[in-house]
Amino acid sequence: MQNNKFIWLGIGIGITMPILLVLLVNIVLLASGKYLTEGIYQSVVLLGAGVNLFGVRYFFKAKREFLSRGILVGSLIVVFFWVIRFVFLENNF
Repeated sequence: MQNNKFIWLGIGIGITMPILLVLLVNIVLLASGKYLTEGIYQSVVLLGAGVNLFGVRYFFKAKREFLSRGILVGSLIVVFFWVIRFVFLENNF
């Protein structure tokens, strides 16, 4: 049961980190008088999913495998929704 909590915590971290990165980039751009365009938004979401890999690596080395797996699952969920949003819905296949 304890491992299940760590997986859910990792999923939360994996989904939250790209969202926080998008908010941070948006705040920086707004402070400089610019706006978050669609292309920048797409890139930052994928960058946020990539940044999660540092957490995955860190927690695997710290012997927290279930937390690391949860972060990986959260990253995959973000990438899955990114593909649906920007590939399938944008190109109207």
